Amino acid sequence: MWKFAAKTLVMSNIGGSTFPNVPANSVKVASDGTVVVGTDLGVFVQPQGAGSWDELAKGLPRTAVMDVELFKGSVYVATHGRGIWSARLPVK
Repeated sequence: MWKFAAKTLVMSNIGGSTFPNVPANSVKVASDGTVVVGTDLGVFVQPQGAGSWDELAKGLPRTAVMDVELFKGSVYVATHGRGIWSARLPVK
């Protein structure tokens, strides 16, 4: 996972050792800078400035996530064959 800073024209690796080695299907950035990634193993989040990734929420199925959308502090997750789920974004 790479982050591009347009102001400085610098790319930096934000994947780290806690991001799973699976395809990322959907990436969104919340207004507070939290990065939300839908992968083939579920949804992972990294708050701005954090050095590691966490699963979005307990109880979400471990399945391919086709799309994530952000709306009013929640993440809506469209999965492959397991329906649509929602969870609150983590608060710093």
